[in-house]
Amino acid sequence: MIASGVITSVFLLIDFVLTVTDTQGGISAFINVTTVVSVISLPTYFITVIAEMLLLRRGIITGKRYVYVRVAIAAIVALGFMYMGVMGSQVPAVYWYATMAFFLVGLLLYPAAAKRTNREE
Repeated sequence: MIASGVITSVFLLIDFVLTVTDTQGGISAFINVTTVVSVISLPTYFITVIAEMLLLRRGIITGKRYVYVRVAIAAIVALGFMYMGVMGSQVPAVYWYATMAFFLVGLLLYPAAAKRTNREE
């Protein structure tokens, strides 16, 4: 939540100061804020569904067959929302690229952080 808030603030600051969107006042602040927040939050939903899939696969959480179907449907829906968000977005594509880069950095750093946490226990 903190990282999402910081990233959103940075994107809004970039948009405000550098007028990255080239709208020159044509976009309302509300639309700009909601679009940038969507850029940040939609990939988060997809990553959450992937995490649930991994937990199910590793046996950390269990469920009947319908749970796997529900998670697969949720992944498809999350991808659909991300696609609609990208296509309907009024912010430059660089926001989407930056958001995905932040997530990839987090995914790459996760194993090291998890290993460090396990050593401390």
